[in-house]
Amino acid sequence: MELSFKEISSEDIEELSVIMKNAFDYDTTLHTELKTGGPKGYDDGSFLKIWTNKDFIISYKIVNRLNTLGAFFIDVSEVSEKSLEMLFLDPKYSGKGVGHKVWQFIEKQFPETKVWKTSTPGYSKRNLNFYVNKCGFKIYRIENSINIYDECYYLEKVITG
Repeated sequence: MELSFKEISSEDIEELSVIMKNAFDYDTTLHTELKTGGPKGYDDGSFLKIWTNKDFIISYKIVNRLNTLGAFFIDVSEVSEKSLEMLFLDPKYSGKGVGHKVWQFIEKQFPETKVWKTSTPGYSKRNLNFYVNKCGFKIYRIENSINIYDECYYLEKVITG
């Protein structure tokens, strides 16, 4: 699947909000007994509006031909250390290698980065598998491991060579 990446504009918020809601709700349903779930404002566009207007955050939508597949946000405030703040895909493209292609694009865009960081909810074993087994991240901290809904994995990838 051929992908292209375009900076998110205010015109993209409505479409991306639908995709984001579907992605988060799918993941929540897959791993918990809940039917919906995500960060505050994930389902009405307010979350995306905040993130697309933050300083030192770059945001791209992921496109295949005319279809928007998802988006990602990267904190670029540091030269040698970056943080993948968010990556989401429409669930119908899950498991098709799209996420891995996105991650390859991200790494190529920032060759000066020596350390990448990200986090994922503890209940999202699919995300954890993706980051650790597909992208090469390592878990460096787990918080709130007693409660599945509050648990969070913090991951890091150190670029060598």
